[in-house]
Amino acid sequence: MTPAPTEPLAAARLRTNPAYEVVVADRLTGDEADLFRSLAGGGDLFGLLRPDRAGLSYKAVDAETALLLFTLATPGPLPSFARAKLGPDCDRVVADLVLSGVLEVEGEGGFRSGPDAEPALFARPATAGRGRTGQLSLAALRYGQRLGALEPSELASRLYAFNRAPLTPAWQRRLPGPDAVLDHLGLGPGGRLQPRLTAAWAAHGPDRGWLSWSSRAVRAAAEPGALTYKLYLSPTLEALPELVEAWVAASPRLRAFSFKLGLDAAGLLRPDKCVAYFATLDDLARAGDVLSAAMQGLPAQGVPFTAGITADGLLSWGVDPPRRGTGRSWRLWVAEHAARSLAAAAARPAAAGGTEPWLFALRRLQVAGVDTDTWQPTGAWRADVLEGE
Repeated sequence: MTPAPTEPLAAARLRTNPAYEVVVADRLTGDEADLFRSLAGGGDLFGLLRPDRAGLSYKAVDAETALLLFTLATPGPLPSFARAKLGPDCDRVVADLVLSGVLEVEGEGGFRSGPDAEPALFARPATAGRGRTGQLSLAALRYGQRLGALEPSELASRLYAFNRAPLTPAWQRRLPGPDAVLDHLGLGPGGRLQPRLTAAWAAHGPDRGWLSWSSRAVRAAAEPGALTYKLYLSPTLEALPELVEAWVAASPRLRAFSFKLGLDAAGLLRPDKCVAYFATLDDLARAGDVLSAAMQGLPAQGVPFTAGITADGLLSWGVDPPRRGTGRSWRLWVAEHAARSLAAAAARPAAAGGTEPWLFALRRLQVAGVDTDTWQPTGAWRADVLEGE
C-alpha cells in the first residue's frame, strides 16, 4: 500500500521551487523545443520547467500544472482549484511534487524539497521487500546507492540489468546466436518441440536482442493506450530448456498474444530472459496459476522490480505504462524513476544527513503509485506525475 503523508499537505504552506522557471512551449530555445517534443510524446502540454542549477532536470508540464506553479510562486496553501482537481489523490500528488523538487514545503528551518523534505512528510522510514523479487528490488536500490555519482541514464541501465548472471566464455561458445539458442532449446528445425511450437505460434525474425513469436489464436488489444501485461519467466539458464518445454506444452491453453526469448547467451543470462504478453490481468493471472503448477521446482533467477507470482521469483509480472511515444516498459520506468531519485539524493552535501538515497528512491516510487511490498502498480499509479518524470 502507498503510505500517505503524516500531515495533510493541502493545508501546508507551499511554494514553487525558485530554481525552476515555467516556460511556455513556443518560447523555448531550439534544443529545449526538441527536448519538449521528446518528453511530450505527442501529448497536449503547456511547456517546460527550466532548472537553473545542477541536480534538477527539465520537466514537461500541462496547463493545469503550470497554473498551479504560477500560483505558488507566491507561498501559500494549495489553491482550491488544485484541491478540487486532485480530489482524494491530493496529498499523494503534492507529496510527489515536493519529493521531485518541483514544489517546496515549509517546515522548521524554512522551505524544503527532495530528500530534505522526506523526513518531514512521513513519520516512519519506507520499508518493503516481500518475496524473492521484492528482496532483489531492494538489493538493486542499495546497489544503485553504492555506485555513487553516476549520470541517471547510466544508473538506470545498471538498475535495469541488476541480477544478470555472468557471461562466461563457456556460455558464449555454446550459445553464440539465434540458431544455437533454438537448437539448444529444441525449437529449431527438426527439434523435438518445434512441431508443437509452430502449431500454436508464428515465429518472427530476430529483432533487437530477442527471438519472438505471435499467437495464431490470440490477438493483442487494439485500443489506443491499452495496457500490456507481462509475465516474466525467470529460470536459471541451466533450467531454461525444462521451462521452455513446459511453456510450449501449456501455452496453447493460455491467452498470451506473444512471447519472446533472448537470442544469445547474453540475452538468456539476463533475469528477464523469457517474457509473455497478455491483454488483461485476468488472462495473466490464469496463466500464472497454470504455469506455477507446471514449473514447480525449477531453479529461479528472479527479475527485480516485478511483482512476484511464485515466492522463489520464477514467475512474476508487470504492466507497461500507457504509451505516449516513449515505449518504456514497466521495469525501465521503475529503473529510470529510481535512478533520478538516487542521483538527487546522492548530490546532496555529505553533511546534510537525512534519508539514505535508496530509501528516498523507495519512497518516491511509493508516492508515484508503486506498492513496494509487492512491486505491483497501485490504483493511483500512472506513467508520470509530470511528463518526463
